[in-house]
Amino acid sequence: MEYALEACDYDSLQLHVVLRRWDGAIPIEREFRGIVWNTHLFAVGQYYHPIYFPELESMKDDIKDDVCKVHNELQNNLTDAGFTHFVIDFAWMGPGKVKVIEINPFDGVALGCFPGSTGLFHWDDEHDRNLIKNGPFELRMRTAPLPEHEMKNKLNAAWRDVIMPPKVGRGSSSAKPKAAPPPGPLPPPRAKKNQRGLG
Repeated sequence: MEYALEACDYDSLQLHVVLRRWDGAIPIEREFRGIVWNTHLFAVGQYYHPIYFPELESMKDDIKDDVCKVHNELQNNLTDAGFTHFVIDFAWMGPGKVKVIEINPFDGVALGCFPGSTGLFHWDDEHDRNLIKNGPFELRMRTAPLPEHEMKNKLNAAWRDVIMPPKVGRGSSSAKPKAAPPPGPLPPPRAKKNQRGLG
């Protein structure tokens, strides 16, 4: 938006600001990212992929069926609008209840191809790339917690502080600094040590 405001020809950018009704918070375990290639949705993974949500396993079939149904209902209109390759984010709010959060570009070259965008799928991995392009469909979810050191590396700083709050105490960078002592008279000067270190 900042670039658009500085543009010489604002209208040519075709920038739109869309306001949507606030329908309440989406639990983070209910958000999923799908990768659509040539109008086909073969790869869907949990959006907050570093985190293990054990409760999702029993819901996996419902999530898969509902997300695919919504994509199938939308794809003809998306194709008519020129969207054949893209990343699409869904919120699965329960059986039969899916919301589309947003659609982002994915071109197989640079846009949307980085691991931070593709989550549990990796465009640089030949097997994953073939699955994204040709199927079969796969819904990926983390099946076990990450070791703590890996979790810290995968989460950005804001999420790291939510999932693993900083510990306050000795040796912690988040510990509050000690207050400076109140001003008072200076202590007497100390005797200088001789060259051998004896006072």
